[in-house]
Amino acid sequence: MKRLLILAFVAMGLAAMTSCKKDYNDLILGKWTNTSESVIHGPSGEDPVSAGRFLLDFTADSVVVMYPQTDTIQSAYRLYQENGVQMLILDDYWLTFEIEDLNRNKMVLKDRFYPNEPDPPLEYPEFYYRWEMKRAK
Repeated sequence: MKRLLILAFVAMGLAAMTSCKKDYNDLILGKWTNTSESVIHGPSGEDPVSAGRFLLDFTADSVVVMYPQTDTIQSAYRLYQENGVQMLILDDYWLTFEIEDLNRNKMVLKDRFYPNEPDPPLEYPEFYYRWEMKRAK
């Protein structure tokens, strides 16, 4: 009887973890546009990104279509956890974002960019991109 109760609790815990992961994957689906709270942190400080500059469309078949102001870009994407932090990777562009927040109406992505050099000198600045997105209608 004791073993049966323990197995039941383990099964409920696994079901809860699986459903949370599925919910997270479902939350990202759809169209998102950046707000005026999006910024690029660089060597000269913080540069705001104008609202509506980017539109991201996440599909159920793990493809994201990005509509910057000039081009349309498409990439496979996947969600995963790294050290307890939810991450989003755009496979075709080798871009990785930390998901700071994701709910039905808001998504916040944080990216770090390092210059693509074999051994970047220390004087190269580090850039941080923080994209605050809202659900597009």
